[in-house]
Amino acid sequence: TGYLADRWGVMPVFYGGLSIFAGSLIVGLWGTQFWNFLCALLFLGIAWNLLSVGSTKLLLASHTDAEAATAQAFFEFWSFVANGGASFVAGYTMHIGGWHQLLWATVPGAGLALLAVLALTSRGGVRNYREAVSTVHYHEGYNSIAVEQTAEEDTPREATVKEEGGRQT
Repeated sequence: TGYLADRWGVMPVFYGGLSIFAGSLIVGLWGTQFWNFLCALLFLGIAWNLLSVGSTKLLLASHTDAEAATAQAFFEFWSFVANGGASFVAGYTMHIGGWHQLLWATVPGAGLALLAVLALTSRGGVRNYREAVSTVHYHEGYNSIAVEQTAEEDTPREATVKEEGGRQT
């Protein structure tokens, strides 16, 4: 899914993850047969993967290379702590209220996730994301070759850049 986020961008991957999650809720609420459970959990796994990879890519793009490992470790640790806690809450909710109440309990969290994605998109907080992760620099002596892909372009372009007096021109 990292390839999908690089190819189409993080926001489409987020929207796809939220859409598949909504499909998981719909299939789960449709009934309590084996196929409902199977399809709902399959959709949930795919949605989780898309949302997790997208959020990790955004996190890494918002930090310098020196901070990236620490930020990702912090994010992963607290993400798994929250998932462990959510498992206990889900078990309790399932025991007390049943399958449908468990599914309905996830709707507010999904709504908050959708609002967060819409806020990022509308404020332009992610507009340079694709540019930031698709710029690769190769340094060879005094010249550097940059492979850049801007948000408006579909294909990368090569530019040869000369360094003069410590500055790139």
